[in-house]
Amino acid sequence: MVELSRNNIPDILLSNRFLELFSKPMEQRSSFINDIKNNKTPGRIIMSMGENGTLFKEFNLVLPKDSKVIRSNDTVLIDTKRFILSIRIIYDGFGSVLPRGFEKYYCGYDGFLDTHCTKIDLEISIKFKLKTIWFGGGWNYYEWIEQFLLKVDKIFSCKLFFKKINWEQIYAQIKVTENIIRCKNIK
Repeated sequence: MVELSRNNIPDILLSNRFLELFSKPMEQRSSFINDIKNNKTPGRIIMSMGENGTLFKEFNLVLPKDSKVIRSNDTVLIDTKRFILSIRIIYDGFGSVLPRGFEKYYCGYDGFLDTHCTKIDLEISIKFKLKTIWFGGGWNYYEWIEQFLLKVDKIFSCKLFFKKINWEQIYAQIKVTENIIRCKNIK
């Protein structure tokens, strides 16, 4: 296994504003400048929570030895001995609709003009190389694929997020509470 950092794949991370922003070292983030000045602890900081909930997590990518990370147009390819993993973000410029009341009660926005929800899809595909059929061992170095796909789904799936926070039940409770308060104020 080999661990890649931000400096190992600059053509991918630094050419994309979003990836560049989220892979920036801690010392280049304004929220953490005072923390770095006051920190006298030896070693490197892998994760830190700053003011107002700002989070820093060091960027690293652990891949099987001899893997390559390549950018091809709008796709990032991870080329290993046994397969090619393709990750593509699809943004068609369309808006999306959040569940009723989410912007107001969860995000704290009063009007629909305060927010803009955009639909972004993530397409991931894995193409196994034909020669992998003849490889007997070494698959334990590739078990990360399933965990990676589950983690991506957990992080990017709106459906899973709303299910996790149980939004339908929360919204129903909010509406019941509002109606109770409204009825008490009428009397």
